[in-house]
Amino acid sequence: MYKLSVLFILLLCSVFSFGQEVHFFDENGTRITKEQFEKQRIHSDKLGLSFQIGKITETRLFLRTKTGIISQEIRNQIISNLQESSGKVINRSEMIIINYHQGKDMCNSSGGTSLPEMKAYISSHQRKIKRLGQTSEYHLYATKEGLRDYYLLLNWYPDLNLLVEKTFFKYKYPCKSFVIIKPDGEYYAFFGEYSSDQVINQAKKFLK
Repeated sequence: MYKLSVLFILLLCSVFSFGQEVHFFDENGTRITKEQFEKQRIHSDKLGLSFQIGKITETRLFLRTKTGIISQEIRNQIISNLQESSGKVINRSEMIIINYHQGKDMCNSSGGTSLPEMKAYISSHQRKIKRLGQTSEYHLYATKEGLRDYYLLLNWYPDLNLLVEKTFFKYKYPCKSFVIIKPDGEYYAFFGEYSSDQVINQAKKFLK
C-alpha cells in the first residue's frame, strides 16, 4: 500500500534554491560529502531528513529503527492519555501498537490508494492484529492535517500533550511511523513509511 518512496520525497537536493549551501551528515553526526551521503542513503535501514538552519540546509541520515525501554511511569501516562482521548478502557497488561501521524507531507497530500483498496488493506491488517492476542492497536495524530481518507476509515485520536511524539518521534518522519510497547516498557519504533507486515512481524517477535 505504502509504495511512495520516503527517500525520494526528502532527498531531492535539486529543490534547494540557487546558491543554497547544503551540508551532509551520517547517522553519527559526522559531516560527509554528498557522494558519500547518496551512497549510504540507498540502504533501507536509513532515512534522510533535511533541516534549514539559517542559510544552511543540513541533510542528515537517521537509522529507521530504535529500541529501548521506557519507565512504567511514562508507559502508564501514555495509556492514561490513550484512554482519555479514545474513551476506551485499556488493558495495561497488553502490548500496545501505536500508528503515528505527524502531519501533512507528500505521502498524504497527493494521489494514493483508492478507498476500496484501502478498506481491504485495513480489514486484513486488523484481522492479523486480532489473531496476535494480548495486543491492542491505536492510531494517534500530532495534527489532523493530512489524514484525509484515513480519518474516515480508522479511529484517529489526538496525542495529548504530544507525549508519544516527544517520547518516540523526535523528528517529523514522513508517511507515518509506528511504535510497539511491551508491558515491561520495552519498545520498538520504526520511522517513516512501513507496511502491515513490518508491524505484524515485529509484534510476533515481541510476543515470543
